[in-house]
This record gives sequence, structure tokens and C-alpha cells, in this order.
Amino acid sequence: MAGRLTKRELQVAALVAEGCDNQTVADRLGIAVGTVKNRLTMIFLKVSVWNRTQLANWYRERKK
Repeated sequence: MAGRLTKRELQVAALVAEGCDNQTVADRLGIAVGTVKNRLTMIFLKVSVWNRTQLANWYRERKK
């Protein structure tokens, strides 16, 4: 089973699901682009996805 995401990881996932790029995610959350990349790496591992598209699909399914 996938690990639980932190509040911040869920915020990043939500913005990715909206179609935001890393810079936009960083700007909207007030964090560095490098931090976004690190968060995405952890999110991908926790929810067992390989890319942003799969993450967006995972997030949308979770929100149903």
C-alpha cells in the first residue's frame, strides 16, 4: 500500500493535477523549485507512479 502523503505533498500533487509546472507549483506554495522536485520524487515513490501524468490520474481518482 502506498505511504501516506503529507499535507504539503498533497498540495504539490493537487497543483500537478491542475497542470502546473514546477515553477508554478513553487511560486504558488512559496517554496523553491528544487524543493518541488524533491517532493515529487518522494510522492512518486509513495504512490508508486513514474511520472506527472500518472500522479495527476492518481490524484483525480483519489478525489472521487
